[in-house]
This record gives sequence, C-alpha cells and structure tokens, in this order.
Amino acid sequence: MTTIAWFVVAAIAEIAGCFAAWAVLRLDRSPWWLLPGALALALFAFALTRVETDYAGRAYAAYGGIYIAAALVWLWLAEGRMPDRWDITGAALAVAGTFSCGGRAAERGGDGVGRRHAPFGAGRRIVQSQPPPGAACAGLSLCQYPMRRLAMLPTLFLSHGSPMIALQDSPARRFLVDYGRALPRPKAILVASAHFETPMPVVVTDPAPEMIYDFGNFDPRLFEMVYPAAGAPDLAMAVAQRLQAAGLSPRITPKRGYDHGTWIPLALMYPDADIPVVQVSIQPQADPAHHLAVGRALAGLAAEDVLVIGSGSLTHNLNEVFDRRRGGIRPLDGPIDPWATAFSDWFAGKIADNDVTSLVDYRALAPEAVRNHPHDDHLLPLYVALGAAGEGARPERIHTSGQHGSLMMDAYAWWPKAETSRAAA
Repeated sequence: MTTIAWFVVAAIAEIAGCFAAWAVLRLDRSPWWLLPGALALALFAFALTRVETDYAGRAYAAYGGIYIAAALVWLWLAEGRMPDRWDITGAALAVAGTFSCGGRAAERGGDGVGRRHAPFGAGRRIVQSQPPPGAACAGLSLCQYPMRRLAMLPTLFLSHGSPMIALQDSPARRFLVDYGRALPRPKAILVASAHFETPMPVVVTDPAPEMIYDFGNFDPRLFEMVYPAAGAPDLAMAVAQRLQAAGLSPRITPKRGYDHGTWIPLALMYPDADIPVVQVSIQPQADPAHHLAVGRALAGLAAEDVLVIGSGSLTHNLNEVFDRRRGGIRPLDGPIDPWATAFSDWFAGKIADNDVTSLVDYRALAPEAVRNHPHDDHLLPLYVALGAAGEGARPERIHTSGQHGSLMMDAYAWWPKAETSRAAA
C-alpha cells in the first residue's frame, strides 16, 4: 500500500474508534461499542507505523490533513451533515499541508533514505531518493564530470562497509548512489563478495536468489529490506566455463542468496533491482595471486556489458572499529587513525602505478598491513577486480573516505584500454 492509502486507513480507523466513545458518552449507546472502538484505534496506530518515514512527528504532521478531510466525509456520510464552505476550505489547506510538509517525506523516508514496500513478502526494497540539496560531490570522477554520464563500463572494487551504510548518510553512501547513476546501464552484474567464502571458486546459477542477512545486532530495519534482483544462470555458466578453462576447478551451486556484500552496495547503486546479478566466491585460504588469476579469467566481460564488482573493504580490522573502552562502535565520522590512511595511500600509489607485483605482496610491503587486514578476506575481491580489468586498463581511485576510526571506504575503477573519454555518447 502507498503512504496515502495508509493515511486513509488510519483516518477511517481513528474516526471510527473515537466515534465509538462519542456514541457511548453522548448518544447513550451500549458500552459494548467501546470494544470495536478500541480495535479501530489499534488499527489506526498500526497504520501510521506503515508510513514510509523514519520520524513519527513527520508522519503525524503529514497525516493531519488526511484526517481532517476524512472527518468531513464522515460528517457528511455517517452523520448526515453537509460540510460548509469553511469546512471545505480548511480541509483543502490541511491536505495541501500533507503534501508540503510530509508528502516528500512519505516518499523518501524521514532521513532522506527512500524505501517502499517490496512487491512480495514482508520485506522492503531499497529505493534511493535524490541526494539532499547541497550534498558534496562524493566521488572524484563525479566531481570532474558532474553533468556527464560515463561512456563505458569499468571494472570496480567497492568498499561496502558496515550494513548500516544502507541507512546512515555518509560520503561513502552518497558516492555509491551517485556513481550508480553515472555509469552506463550494464546488461548484468557479476559480484565477488568478501562474504561468499568457499574452498574453490563457486559460481551461483540461482535464477531468483533470496536474501542473506549475514550480520547481527544491527538496526531491525535492515532485516526487512529486500533486493529482488533476478539471477542470470546463462552468464553464471559462462563464468564457470571461463574459470574451468583457466584451470581453476570451479563449482556451481543452484541455490544461494545475496549476502550483504552484494545486496547493500547494489541496492544503493541500482535501487530498482532490475539488472540480473551473478555471484562468484572468494577463497580465504588462498592468496592474492590466486584471486588475481580468478579475475584474469573474467577479463573482457566489461566489453559484453557485464559490470564486474569486487566487494570488500580497503581496510578491515573490526577489533579496531569497536571501542573496547566504551563497549561500542567508534563514531561514524570520527578522525581516522594514521595507520589506516597510510595503508590507503600506499594502495592508491601502487594501483596508480599498476605495480601488480607489489600489490600481490602487500602483506610484506604495505605499511601496517596485518593491522589493517588481520585476515585477507575483505581485500581479496580487489584482486578479482584488478584481474578482470584486463591488460592495459587505466586505474582510478574514484572515492576515498573513512568511517569508525579505521575503516577506509576507498573505491577503484579500472577503465578499459580502448576508453578515451567518459563523456556520454
């Protein structure tokens, strides 16, 4: 149901509930009228919780106009009294107020996070609103080309961060939203997520992947979100054949849902969930060189309008993210530890120089490598993206920001060798 429909349900239920008390106290009706009246008021309260805004006050303010209009309809139909011109004028002003103070919130969500009900089940599909006025340009490419769409598909490494990026405003979140709008529309998307771990490469052929909520103790709204993008079994089989030809002994699995390393960044970049998605796993026991080989087996997919994404995190030490002294997570927008920025800058330099040898040996060469990555898992998707970019691809750091003290949210694009301009054709 739409927000306005829920407002109408709430108004009818509230008026019916209040009229039950009116009937008992003013019209000498039986006290039994209070029972359906109480149920109607419960329905009223429930209906207002279904309104798509995160702030109750904004929902109540927007609802007021609908309530006034419904009350006058009740006056006319239930009580037989025709509203006069002052009633109608006041109702018109109140309804106008609904759309001015709350209508946008009802469509966007109170914190600028637009969501609407998914077309099936009890979950929600994430739908992204326009960025707030005056929002800073969050991606380096977008700052350079603010009014142009990019002309060709790159290969991407994205830092997906905490699941809360789906709800909390941040430079990284705004970057993902903006960059999805700037890219050409892909035919399909292939994601190597840090949260899909197997002993050997596994490709998902599931035509309709479900959701995997592979996190705990986060905002309950995250567990209601649904990203209903279809799978692409034909592409999945083609990916598996490429991996087989490269001697990587892949497997296929007919059933696996989207983990948050896949669905959260895609929901921000492609909120309509209308582009098919295939997933390929990482092997946490294997080294960066192995994942570079996995990526190289996928080189050339961008030319077939397939967007290859490695989804991980440029730095990922959760023991540093959580504040042991206070027993909670460090502030989202607090200062970033120097050892994390030094690691980020080292990677930026090596990627810009196409120094693949140093990148593969990062644990021995990068500053504070083990502190930034106690385990390789969240960096391994970068090597898949690097390999999939192919020979001669031009690298670019398209975003850098930090969260929670040490979580670097850097993103990279590798542009195809033939690309000479990112202006739209």
